[in-house]
Amino acid sequence: MLLIKYIFFWLKASNGKGHGIHSPFVFDFIQQILMKKCKESSTVDFPIPSLGHGSEEKYRKLIQRMGNYYKHHQIHLHLFDNNQTFSNYGKNEEQTGLMDIHVFSGIRISSASEKRWVEIKKSEKVTCSIDLFFVGILFFKKDFKEKLDFMIRF
Repeated sequence: MLLIKYIFFWLKASNGKGHGIHSPFVFDFIQQILMKKCKESSTVDFPIPSLGHGSEEKYRKLIQRMGNYYKHHQIHLHLFDNNQTFSNYGKNEEQTGLMDIHVFSGIRISSASEKRWVEIKKSEKVTCSIDLFFVGILFFKKDFKEKLDFMIRF
């Protein structure tokens, strides 16, 4: 079932190289973070669900590049757990600042996780969401005129 979801995601998602992305912020995110390759292994210890072929390390390196690029931001990592909730999210949602980035792992491991991801993205505080299939990223920048929601192949 996960493979079928992945195929539909792949067909619907935007190009992973930034073609057709009209948001300068998201285009910069793709160019400076998604497309950058680093040869070093990741120092981030964060569980990532996988389709295989080493994709866990790919997502860990992504989070490490985000930390390096957004040095003045707080990056909060959340894992979808067996209790159908994202760890540590919701408790601190009211305290989320403009310099906070929330990364959610496991957004497609079950239908409950997908529904919860959609609910979280709808929050008024979220101004930009980026869906990379297994991982979702939320930004809270006030300078966006409208809410941005992207699905990007990674």
